[in-house]
Amino acid sequence: QIKKLLSRAFPGIKVTVLDVRKHNEAKDFGLTWKIGNATALPYKDASWSIVTSLWVMGHVGDGRYGDPFDVDGDRKMIGEIARVLKPGGTAIIGPGLVDSECGNVFNLHRLYTWKWLAEAFKSAGLNMVDHQNLPIDSDIYIDPAFTGVQTQFAFKRLPGYYGVCKLHKPK
Repeated sequence: QIKKLLSRAFPGIKVTVLDVRKHNEAKDFGLTWKIGNATALPYKDASWSIVTSLWVMGHVGDGRYGDPFDVDGDRKMIGEIARVLKPGGTAIIGPGLVDSECGNVFNLHRLYTWKWLAEAFKSAGLNMVDHQNLPIDSDIYIDPAFTGVQTQFAFKRLPGYYGVCKLHKPK
């Protein structure tokens, strides 16, 4: 189980997963699973030493996963991470796709620039101390041969990057 492996590597670690959707397999992994929204985290102020979120932020507020449509969902999520993170705490965030210009592929995902992200994190009281681009190729995103559903459209991702960054909340 994931929880046992983490407990051996990091004694005393507490792992909680938050999602807007219910997942029945949480028990199978030995994880605490909580239903909630990233724009209104169900935790007290300064209650977490470490917060991680990988490739969620670009979807928050797009209404695809059961969360309400909110054009500022990503900014609200950043604010909530800053709120629940303890002073001196660390956040590891994979915001999603990072490119040379910001944008929004409606109801699919947002595109960010590192400049926009650094400013958004800073305005929430978080310092970006490191960031990396993880390259993606032209891998298949939606393809009738893969999905088995015939449509007149077949989409492929453009070459680009997923971003991941380390944030610090000052004491």
